[in-house]
Amino acid sequence: MPHAVWPDRIPVPHPTPIDQLLSAYTELAQRPPKRLTPDRTRSLMFFTYEQALASGSGLTDPVPVRVSQWTTALHALEAFVAQNGRWPRENNRAKGSSITPDERRLATWVRSQRSAADLGRRCTYQLDRLACIPGYHERPLEDRWNTQFLAYQRFVIQHHRAPVLSSTSNTEKRLAAWAAKQRIAYRNRRLAARRISLLGQLPLWTWGK
Repeated sequence: MPHAVWPDRIPVPHPTPIDQLLSAYTELAQRPPKRLTPDRTRSLMFFTYEQALASGSGLTDPVPVRVSQWTTALHALEAFVAQNGRWPRENNRAKGSSITPDERRLATWVRSQRSAADLGRRCTYQLDRLACIPGYHERPLEDRWNTQFLAYQRFVIQHHRAPVLSSTSNTEKRLAAWAAKQRIAYRNRRLAARRISLLGQLPLWTWGK
């Protein structure tokens, strides 16, 4: 008896983060307004406006300026990331390159979004929509600090000593310099309590004189 020949399976694409977001808000938009929280009502304003732009259809109700301005900036940011493969910078660190005024404005806008989120001035849709852009980090500085902390911790556990600046290894030198900066910040009372606690729990960690 011949084996059955199965047709080639067509892979089903996984929904992207933005697909999942739009699906959730499409369902949310069907609910009666009385059942919506203030945050969801506000979120739907941004969602509805962005969907209207995507479809080219007009809106029957006027859109608050803050909604249109925020959405315009979001799309500009999305286009920049897609075109350049990175997020906009405020300070130039790469040799032979320059930062345009438009890029600087986008970087400033991103920073303002994080500050506004900390103060509770962004609705859930705004935060979730930003998170759909590849590479978005709510706390980029905190993420970098955590990465350095874990690298320092691994070094100490592996070598049973703290990294030193006199090392011939550039990696070790960077870790030692990072640790020195933490001690300086601690002495100047500019180190967050969370960081003080984590560093204090490290093997062989000292705060110096």
